[in-house]
Amino acid sequence: MSYPDRRSRAEQQGPSWPPPVRDRPRPVPHASRAERDFLRGFVEGYGEPGTVSASGRTGDPGSTTPAPTGEGWPGPTAVHPQVGQGPVSQPSGAHPSTPQEWTPPDQFAAPPSGSSDEALAAEMRWRGREKEMDDAGYPPRARGALVDRFITVNATHATYAADRVGTRDDLCEHGLVLLSIDLSDTAYPVSVATRLALSDEHNEDLDAVLASLTRFVAEQTAEARKSRRSYDPRTPVLGAPAVVGYSQPLSPSMSYVGVGVSTLDTPEQPWRQMKGSVEKNSGLHLRGQGYLYLADGTIVHFVRSAQVGWHAGRHTSSSNRLVHSGLHRVGRDYAMRYQADQRTSRIWQGLQSFHEVLQAATTR
Repeated sequence: MSYPDRRSRAEQQGPSWPPPVRDRPRPVPHASRAERDFLRGFVEGYGEPGTVSASGRTGDPGSTTPAPTGEGWPGPTAVHPQVGQGPVSQPSGAHPSTPQEWTPPDQFAAPPSGSSDEALAAEMRWRGREKEMDDAGYPPRARGALVDRFITVNATHATYAADRVGTRDDLCEHGLVLLSIDLSDTAYPVSVATRLALSDEHNEDLDAVLASLTRFVAEQTAEARKSRRSYDPRTPVLGAPAVVGYSQPLSPSMSYVGVGVSTLDTPEQPWRQMKGSVEKNSGLHLRGQGYLYLADGTIVHFVRSAQVGWHAGRHTSSSNRLVHSGLHRVGRDYAMRYQADQRTSRIWQGLQSFHEVLQAATTR
């Protein structure tokens, strides 16, 4: 009496069947027969890839027929070049070499406006400097504390401006914020000094306001050093011209770190065009913007949402460095200054010049 063989087919055929998964040719959707044979040479290991024999097997010894080089299939001498380098030649039939480790350049330049290869190379150079930029400046949480306080100042600016629309105390849409922080305290306490001027025909141009205040601080600093007296632009002066009109207390461990512009202009409409329809006590419904420049080269631009309503707290912010905010997520755009429009570029340049004279005045 014979019994049926209950062994599996693999046990009956021996260990050679089915072939290991790594030895099976991988099917390619919509691939031609020549392309499938080309892949089979890599998978089954018939020899050096890059040649096709008369039998169709890739890499058979003695074959000199080049492998197919249709669309999407590089030839035997095609190697992807490194970023910023030209084409790299390689002997026929050799495997592509392992890409070498890319070293960031010493200079930090703006991406050029040229071909896609040049733009890609510049982008890689920028990305290579991201961590170096973050490590060299202030801690991300310190930057976030400064941005959070700056957004609060912009919201207060909108509330005050809405309450004074149509009165003789009508506020200007542009305000200045000087920020100081205690970097030795992990809580990063922030102190601000603000300037909210009355609205007139002379302070509508933000570029002119920044240039005028830059000259004023430079002159005051020079006179103070000449007469050997102290001068701090963060301190209000009663009965005399001053940069700020209000300042929070400063501890001895606090240092000046940056300056910003708080504005009620929105991306869609300037403040002087919309304030005719603004009602009193409606400041919670107003939006605003801010431009912040810090001493470590960090720049931040935010569009603050209304304080009430469906979109309350949904601010939109971007920075060229890493910022950890406690209020919202700050996006990362390392090339934002060099890709800004003409008006925004002038604002960044004006803030940088103003910051330099402020830093010189507050340095002891």
